[in-house]
Amino acid sequence: MKEKDLYEELVRSFEFMVGKMPDREHFKSALATLVTPAELKLHFLLPVVGTMTLDRFARKAERAKIPSAWFEINLEKLIREGLIVTYEVPGEERVYQRGDVLTLTELQIRKTEEHPMRTAASNFMNGMIEGGSSEIPNKTPYFRVLPVEETLTGHTPVGEVIEVKEAIPDPRAVLPIDVVSEMVRQERIIAVAECYCRKSRQVIGQGCEHPLETCFYFNELALSQVENGQARRVSQEEALEILEMCEDVGLVHNVDNCEGDLRTLCNCCACSCVVMKSIQRGNYNAGGPSRFQAVLNEEACTACGACTEICPTGALSLNGRLAVALEKCIGCGLCVSRCPEGALSMAPREKYPRIYPTNKKLWDRIGREAFVGIARQRLFGK
Repeated sequence: MKEKDLYEELVRSFEFMVGKMPDREHFKSALATLVTPAELKLHFLLPVVGTMTLDRFARKAERAKIPSAWFEINLEKLIREGLIVTYEVPGEERVYQRGDVLTLTELQIRKTEEHPMRTAASNFMNGMIEGGSSEIPNKTPYFRVLPVEETLTGHTPVGEVIEVKEAIPDPRAVLPIDVVSEMVRQERIIAVAECYCRKSRQVIGQGCEHPLETCFYFNELALSQVENGQARRVSQEEALEILEMCEDVGLVHNVDNCEGDLRTLCNCCACSCVVMKSIQRGNYNAGGPSRFQAVLNEEACTACGACTEICPTGALSLNGRLAVALEKCIGCGLCVSRCPEGALSMAPREKYPRIYPTNKKLWDRIGREAFVGIARQRLFGK
């Protein structure tokens, strides 16, 4: 009986998350330079969803007739390469889970040495940035925009805990889930790393000038990224300082589309980041808008153009007078923070994508949508 092509199985499992992978065959052949089929079997011994303790994992390997010494050596290898993720929650037992396509490619892209997998990972990510994200089979956005904090609260995020109030027409509409510093303060463990998107563009010689160390991880994912050397742990105070810097240089906060229990918070540019590029193309399955939108006071506007220069989606245009295309506005607040006359403000959006209570509920929903989307693509070719 012919053995399964585990590289094909791995790529197929990745496609449930991202849809048809750009440069698929190149990616698959690069995997073969990274791990052998025997080593890759360890990845598939882990559950599709969820975690496993080391004892259970080792017993499962033993039943598969894998020698214990070989298991230990190659377990460490797959962790280094991003095909297995491990972390230890303080006071609890260490667990292991399958690395997904983003974990694998992030780790490969952030390496300093040249390798076929690093090149393939960068090409994969660039393909997603340049249009591959339209293949994502889910409808629920992974991320949602958080506005520039001072446009909602009148305060910058550095310092003491702010009160969520004032600065917009209906202050009762502002919730902690809208305010970046409030979201960050909910999380126990914070780490920061180089931007995955901008780093991949840099690898292929198309990098932009925006800062790199702007991607945040939280809690278990933060511990995992710190352990494998891909991120550094930071205090809440340093995290808030970095977030303020991101706003100053015109980056957009994109956080997991849930109310808490965060895993990631990205700070995205319009030139290199997959979420922003997807939104620019009119796709909102990678990232959705905030619960707010920009509102123009025409009488106060002097048509200086400061807002049009900073808008990441082309929602603002200037032809003698400023015009706001609300269907393109993602509610990032960058235009409001840049307007010298105070002619722009934030107002609650009537309709916005559902925000899930926890990360688990978000990914359960995305998983169901992805399964249906992939099945539809395979059955009907669309």
